[in-house]
This record gives sequence, C-alpha cells and structure tokens, in this order.
Amino acid sequence: MEDCMDRNTGYVRANGMNSWLQSIVDTRFNSSSYQHFKDYRFRFRTNPPARTLEIYTGYKNIEIDVDLVPAIRFHNRIPKLKDILTHHDILVVPKLYDDGNIYWRAAFPEQEKELLTDCGNLLYIGRLLKGLRETLNLNLKSYYIKTLLLYEAERIKRTRSHRLFWQKSPGYLFIYMLKKLEETLERKSLRGFWLNEERFTRNQYSDEELTNMYNRVKNVRETLIYTLKNLGQHDLRKLINQLFSD
Repeated sequence: MEDCMDRNTGYVRANGMNSWLQSIVDTRFNSSSYQHFKDYRFRFRTNPPARTLEIYTGYKNIEIDVDLVPAIRFHNRIPKLKDILTHHDILVVPKLYDDGNIYWRAAFPEQEKELLTDCGNLLYIGRLLKGLRETLNLNLKSYYIKTLLLYEAERIKRTRSHRLFWQKSPGYLFIYMLKKLEETLERKSLRGFWLNEERFTRNQYSDEELTNMYNRVKNVRETLIYTLKNLGQHDLRKLINQLFSD
C-alpha cells in the first residue's frame, strides 16, 4: 500500500491505487487466458482505469462484463439533496482523463439509484432517448442524457404526485423529455448534476453543432405532436417505431 501514497504530499495516488488493484488481480489469476469452472469461464482484461471481468456462461451463450475499480468512501453529506435522500456517502474512483493520466473523481451511484427509484417509466424513456440519439446521430454522451433524467427526477420528486407523474404513458413522457433535451440544446448549456460543472464546453461542441442537434430534436418532437393531434395514437406508435427501426 505504500506505493499508493505520494511521498511528498501523503495523498493516495489514483494511479498507485489502480496499479495495486491490478497487481492483486494478476497475482490471483492468469488474466491473459480464461479460467474454467464447472458452468462458466472468465478472464480479466485491462480497460483503464478499470479491470474488466469477462464472464462467459454456457447458458444461452450469455456473456457478462463487470468493471472493477477501487473506490474510497467518505462520510459526507450532499447539501443539495439532504432533504430527499437517505444515502449521503460520497465515493471517489479513479478516472482516465484526456491527458493520459488517472485522477480521482467523485461518484454518486447510491444517490443516483435512490433518486431514480419510484420513477416508473423514466429509465425506459432514457433508453428511448439513447436510441433516438443513435438514429439522429446526436453527439451526446450517455451520461449527459442521464444528467437530464436526474434533474427531472429531483424536480418531480419534490412534488406530492411524483410517483403518479412517472406512471404517465411512455408516449407522453418521451415527448416531455424531448422538450427538456430541446431546451438544453437551445441554451447551449448543461450543468453537471452533482458538481455543477459545465458539460457543453467549447472544446467539445461548437455553437453550430449544438444548434444542429437542437433543430433535429425539435423537428422530431414537433412531428410527434402533430401526429398525435391530427392522426391519433396508432399513427404515433407507428412513427415512434419508425424512428427506432434503423
């Protein structure tokens, strides 16, 4: 564990902690080949900063990937959500950044899971948005879409009827979240849900690209609304199916 520490500052180095975890895996397993057991086999592969466990089962040829990363838990409260969450511990995990180095970053998996609980069709709508992203070729990371879901989950959860809201029809909720995505692209700004950092930075997106994505999303939403008002639910379902048929 001494190799994980920075000798000058005494801080735990993300690179050191990550290397330590990988050394444990490599010592215990031969990560270059499959380990065979009665009903399954597995092996490890490097997927910085994670060590990915590949599990292959004989049942219906199912393959499962599990990412293993070290995490440090801090018993701190998150002020912005302390009134609606019961999980308050903050995790820090190593993350590979664009400069090729691994640094610590805060992670909130327990809080996200709790916040999205009792949100009915919200996660399904998130999958639809990701599917639409592929259909429209939108340059949006999955976590940006998740950020939108988290903002809406928090906002609706503070109302008395939050459970009923997410039980509305998937068609209604899909159009509702399309509007939220459209507004975000029009503002050309998306703040991180937990740390409030700007996601739509200028080195990631130009104004022209954000405007183009806004227009594509707006056209889809307006087409869906027109279809619903003038042609009915059957044609709306048909149109939505066409959007995801490619």
